[in-house]
Parts: sequence; C-alpha cells; structure tokens
Amino acid sequence: MLSIHTLIDDACTTVMIRPDLADTLRLRRVALPKPIEFSLAMDSGEVKMFGLQETVCLKLYSVGHGWASKTVCAFVVPGLCTNLILGQSFLATHKIVIDYEL
Repeated sequence: MLSIHTLIDDACTTVMIRPDLADTLRLRRVALPKPIEFSLAMDSGEVKMFGLQETVCLKLYSVGHGWASKTVCAFVVPGLCTNLILGQSFLATHKIVIDYEL
C-alpha cells in the first residue's frame, strides 16, 4: 500500500491527480471523448489554459484502513502542484464539512 499526501481544496471543483502518481498506482487511464478546457491561476498572476484529456478512477483509504472513500474519478493533470487534489466534488460526495473556525 502506498501512502501519499493529499491536498483538500474547497476552491477546486473536481479531483485531480498527477500523471506519475496515476502510473505508480497502475490506474487505467480513460480518454475523454472531447478535451475539457480548464484554467489555472499561477503565482505570477498569469492564467494558464489546459485541455484535460484523461481520467482515472480510484478509491482512497485512511492510514490503518479505518475509512474508505467511494470510488471517484480524477482528471489527469500534468504539472499539478501536488500528487492529488480532492476538490468540491469529492467533499460533496462524501459529505465532508470543513469548519474553518475550529
């Protein structure tokens, strides 16, 4: 079992994974019928456009396997800043609530 650090990003609308992690996990890539245009704001203030072309399905487990996610689909995103981003779709599917005050 591979342990990875994951970023929870409530401003991101979807789940995203780096290509090298998808390959390490031996996840089957599925080509989208049509690329999805996606924009990413960079530190420099520049907005970079991507054409997302593939997805993978994966299931996540907590350390010790006390919790398991539902199977989710993630966009394969070259140059992603972290291994895996869990966005709004993941949070909503799993009914995860973030209490910013605490």
